[in-house]
Amino acid sequence: EATAKGWRLVDEQGKVVGKMARDFKPPQGMQCIDARVHCIHVRDKTQSDWEKYGEPRCERWEVVVPEFVFAPAGGG
Repeated sequence: EATAKGWRLVDEQGKVVGKMARDFKPPQGMQCIDARVHCIHVRDKTQSDWEKYGEPRCERWEVVVPEFVFAPAGGG
């Protein structure tokens, strides 16, 4: 789901389960025909480059790693 702030990952009920990096762009001329959670990484403050991205809001968090399947747009 595209928003003004970037792409969000939502489940079938519309609940936000993650978001993509700010510079994520789907492949040009392609459409996503399937998506699922590939895995979930558990990260903590010691594994984060927080000096570059800012102080984490918590000591430990989960990162959703999606798997997308793309096909040519309009290709059925």
